[in-house]
Amino acid sequence: MLNLKPYPHFFLLGALAIALFSISAALYTYLRGPGVGVEGGILDPAPAYAINRLLFPLTVNSTSGPMEVPVKGKINVFVPQYVRCPDICHMETIVMLYVMKTLMDKGLVDDVVWITVDVDPWSSTLEDARSYMKAKAGGAGLNILVDRGFWVWVLDSEDKLRKIWSQLDIRAERTRTGLVAHTAGFVIVDGDGYIRYYVNPRDWANLTAIADKIVELVENIKSGR
Repeated sequence: MLNLKPYPHFFLLGALAIALFSISAALYTYLRGPGVGVEGGILDPAPAYAINRLLFPLTVNSTSGPMEVPVKGKINVFVPQYVRCPDICHMETIVMLYVMKTLMDKGLVDDVVWITVDVDPWSSTLEDARSYMKAKAGGAGLNILVDRGFWVWVLDSEDKLRKIWSQLDIRAERTRTGLVAHTAGFVIVDGDGYIRYYVNPRDWANLTAIADKIVELVENIKSGR
C-alpha cells in the first residue's frame, strides 16, 4: 500500500479537484438544466451533455421567412449569436462553417439545418443577419449554405425569442455597455424534435476539437445511436 503520509498535499489536491468538479457540475445544471450523461471526459475541450427532452415547436421570423422550429425531419443545430458580438459568436461561426463543409464532403449536409438564434432582439435586424451570413459563408466559399437554407437566422420579438431561449437553456441579457452576455455553444436536436445534446466548449482555442465533436454527434444521430 502506498504511504501517503509524507505527501499530505495529495489529499488537498484531491479535495480541491472534487470541490471544483462539484462546483462546475452545479453551475452547468444551473445554466443548462439536468442532463442524462456526458460524452467526453473532464479534460475534453468540448464535452457533450446528453439530453432527451422534447423541443416544443414555435413559428418565428427568420432570414428564410416565417418558419417553424425545430425543422422536423432534419437534425437541427441551434447556435446563440448576434451580429454585433465582439468575440465568441465569430468562433461559433468558424466552427459552424467547418462542420458544414465536413458534412458536405460526407454527403450529410442535406440532413442538417443550422439555426442561429439571435440573442439581441433589442438591436438586431434580419438585414444585418443576412449580410453577416453572406459575408462569412462567402468568405469561406460556402454561399450555397445560405442560398439553400442550410443555415438560417431566427429573429423575432423578445417575448417569442425568450420562449425559444428557455427551451434551449439559453441565457441572454443586455449589459451596461450595450453588448449582450449570453450562453455560448451548440444545441443538437434530432429529426423528431428532441434535444439530444448540448455541446458546451471549455476550450475555444481548440476549434477543430469542437467541430469534430459536433460531426461525431450528428453522425451518431443519423445512424440511430
